[in-house]
Amino acid sequence: DLAVDVPGPEASNDLVVTLDVFDSHSGASLAVQELMRYDFDAPYAYKTFSLPFSSASDSVLEFRVFWHATSYVNVDKVRVE
Repeated sequence: DLAVDVPGPEASNDLVVTLDVFDSHSGASLAVQELMRYDFDAPYAYKTFSLPFSSASDSVLEFRVFWHATSYVNVDKVRVE
């Protein structure tokens, strides 16, 4: 779950974060998603984003959030199902 400061028409629709599921064993990104400010519904309200991916049994997974310094961002949790 992620939250940003001012979503919606009050602010520009900047690139806020890039989510990345990375397999450090193979050196490959398994899923990538860029999130813009307008992807969030309300200021400081957490929202869940899903990144479908599949991985091999020997994968060493990293769940990464790249911040682009355009907004306050808080990561509450990462869940794998």
